Amino acid sequence: MQRGTRDSTRVSAFVSSGAGLVATVRSTSTGLQQHHRPCSSRARHPGYAVRRRHRFLLQIDDSHRHYPTASILTPFADRYVLRSWRPADRQAAAEVIRCCLQEFGLAWDADDADRDAVQVEEYCLQLGGEFYVIECTDAQQIVGTGAWHPREDWGGAAAAEIRKMYLLPEHRRRGLGGFLLRFLEARVFGTQPPRLLAIIESASALRDACLLYRRAGYLDTAADVRTARCDVALCKSRMVWQRQQQQQQQQQQKPARGRTSDVDEEQVPVLNAEAPAAEPLLFVPRSYAQRYRLLTRAVGVLVRLTVRSAPPLYLVHTRSAQRAWYGGRRDMFIGGLCTRTDDSTAEAARREVAEEIGVACRQCQRLETTAAIHIESERTRCHVEVFVCEVEPQFDDAIGSDMPPALQLNEAEVASAKWRTWSTIAHDAECHPERYVPEALLVWQHIAAHEPSVSKSGEAGAVTNSRHEGTASR
Repeated sequence: MQRGTRDSTRVSAFVSSGAGLVATVRSTSTGLQQHHRPCSSRARHPGYAVRRRHRFLLQIDDSHRHYPTASILTPFADRYVLRSWRPADRQAAAEVIRCCLQEFGLAWDADDADRDAVQVEEYCLQLGGEFYVIECTDAQQIVGTGAWHPREDWGGAAAAEIRKMYLLPEHRRRGLGGFLLRFLEARVFGTQPPRLLAIIESASALRDACLLYRRAGYLDTAADVRTARCDVALCKSRMVWQRQQQQQQQQQQKPARGRTSDVDEEQVPVLNAEAPAAEPLLFVPRSYAQRYRLLTRAVGVLVRLTVRSAPPLYLVHTRSAQRAWYGGRRDMFIGGLCTRTDDSTAEAARREVAEEIGVACRQCQRLETTAAIHIESERTRCHVEVFVCEVEPQFDDAIGSDMPPALQLNEAEVASAKWRTWSTIAHDAECHPERYVPEALLVWQHIAAHEPSVSKSGEAGAVTNSRHEGTASR
């Protein structure tokens, strides 16, 4: 897919009802497939296999919705997809594991040690675990597997076992193994309820695999192994994993030569396409999410002012010229990406209003009927929750009437703002769509079609009060 110009944006939207509705998206970035040499692993991103030369891109594939963990990650742009196991993968995934075992002289045992690779539903998914496959998009072939499931018999601790990490020989030495291990760890330690220990049983014949685990912080333990062909038991605590995440974040914050530092950069959620309303899979820096178009959560806020004997007014602002996206264009929504510090989307909506226009919300109500609107463009991929924020008018003694409140515009984000009626905004957006942010227009049209209580509120038979409709003060 060729990247468009600054203003060429392909956008689509629909309502999400809790199930994943996003079609497969493939996106490439210049140079992503040009660097495949082994490299230092110091510059890894928290939770991802992000290296100086090995860059990874997130890709969604949710065409099979019966398995809620869905496809999550893609390394090396379009070359590989990491996705949830499906019943149609049963034979191919089992064959990958059998071939890898045979390569090292280990026996395939479908009745015991490898039954969770064949009877995946019974011995993995129904236990609360997850099973993933790595698919090579070039060859349309499954080339790797990885899984985990809770394990309650390990000293009574809240533990999980990472299992079935295998890659075909021709796809090794590319960082996929470390990438898969870090992802599985993030699922074990970062999801609810969090597990305190991650356990791996392996065989000493798999020397490279054991070396990978030990380098990742796994320690040998004297605990008995329950897999017959295994003679190595390793474990890693959640505390060690958290410490590694902190160290990696600190490493990210150190400015590299010729680069600026991302100190204290906001962390934004990465969503599962099949369950966007669920808890985020991971949190990543805002710049990383934007660079690789990760599926994130955002809020859009219609700021509404209701005064006596006049139709409701909505705030339309012009984006600051120095903003990276759509500088100088108009937007009907105050909003942005949710962050890790937000307890809820409602809190994120109130925060965005306070940061951008400097007023407090008297009432902030989520539009339930629109649920989450999915936005997809050349620049972003996000699920947007729409809120209507009521602001308090100010009484002007000189004229004896309510007036719009004084706004404290954040000049870095907002150049100017005006109060307009719904019909005025709709007419201007229809006549001059090029003046508006494309994503904002899309959400606006969606609300107009699905939220008549908002779009028609106070408009019928009302005459615009020109004294109220005007430019907001700074």
